[in-house]
Amino acid sequence: TLGISMALKSNMADVAGGLQILLTKPFQVGEYVKVNEREGKVLKIELMYSVIQSRDLENIVIPNATMVSSVVVNCSREGILRVHLVYPFSLEQDIERVQTCFLEALDEIPIVLKKPAQSVSIDEVTSSSVNVGVYCYVKSEDYWIAKTEIHQHLNKKRIIEKLDTPYDSVKVNQVS
Repeated sequence: TLGISMALKSNMADVAGGLQILLTKPFQVGEYVKVNEREGKVLKIELMYSVIQSRDLENIVIPNATMVSSVVVNCSREGILRVHLVYPFSLEQDIERVQTCFLEALDEIPIVLKKPAQSVSIDEVTSSSVNVGVYCYVKSEDYWIAKTEIHQHLNKKRIIEKLDTPYDSVKVNQVS
């Protein structure tokens, strides 16, 4: 009886979680969510579990008790997502020039939204590079395609404009 009551407790928690999800609607079928280390498009919301589909087309079954007790990030509720890409540059590179070139490049990409505004800024300075962050917004359904398209376009711009990239080097002194 102890085993049965423990199993029923877990099942009842899942059913209660399912009812809570169905009533409060923190996410709906078709939306893109992140739960713990998992993320994907919501395929089903059942009474005991929810199913999300990862980018690799894996169906991930998550008990509803877990769904309601975890932080769930609904990535598609607003209809837009921010793309953040990081590009390292040499310490000698004129970062204002990088910012101007990258902002011009973002304006050339039709899939990138004009509002909220795009930005290009220094994310980090290390001993060997300046890491520049590129921030822009796209429609939720275009996120993965846009991320690739933006990356390709900015890399082309980087090559055309001959923007310096950092490289590891070793200084060797010959002693005679």
